[in-house]
Amino acid sequence: MNITSSTTSKCAFIKYDDDRAVEVGQHLTNTVLIDRAIVCAPFLQSTIPDEATFINSGGPVTAGQRQLPPHVTNKVQELEDGSSVLLTADPQMEALGLPAYPPLPGNTDLAKVEEIRRTIYVGNLPKGVDGQAVLDFFNSFVGEVMYLRMATGPDTLPCAYAYIEFTNQTSVPIALQNNGIDYQGRPLRIQHSRVAIIKPQAKSADQALEEVEEAIRMGKTLKVIEKAKLIKQETKRQAR
Repeated sequence: MNITSSTTSKCAFIKYDDDRAVEVGQHLTNTVLIDRAIVCAPFLQSTIPDEATFINSGGPVTAGQRQLPPHVTNKVQELEDGSSVLLTADPQMEALGLPAYPPLPGNTDLAKVEEIRRTIYVGNLPKGVDGQAVLDFFNSFVGEVMYLRMATGPDTLPCAYAYIEFTNQTSVPIALQNNGIDYQGRPLRIQHSRVAIIKPQAKSADQALEEVEEAIRMGKTLKVIEKAKLIKQETKRQAR
């Protein structure tokens, strides 16, 4: 007899009074709630849909899945040599006269494309610069930073560089408009990134559940140990 089990996932919509709370809320992705890792992603429509409409649109997002804003579009273009490239168009950046997104291989996973399109390359940073200081600088003057990866390169390289992934794609045009901004006496070189920042592997729902169960077991064990200590102390007290 084959026995199968399925995990039922549910979703909820939360509408904040302050738009900035949406950015903060996304950091809760992979946080364990009761027995599973939750996924927090922005919903791009202004009106919360009814259940039937939401299910027909594809249902809840999967872990780590995010979407580019509606005005940003991707298309795959076939080349004469048989290969293909993925092109991303952002009319708002075009209107500002900013550089277009660089093409990516046509078979790039769309989730990875979304990450890359929120990421910039920052060059000409001072050697030995503190990563936290760079993060604070871009948080203050551009937009909320989700990840930052510092790199110094070979000793012969006169500067350091970094990759910065913003929480929202809308921070990228702001960053590009600040290309050449002074930072500790050096003009920063800010460009589109062609790669995503490599991150620690996200926990699966099963891994998260195992951690919860282990925490529960550890909690019970600690209670037993604590109770044994109390009994031992009481026994010693009565023996005196």
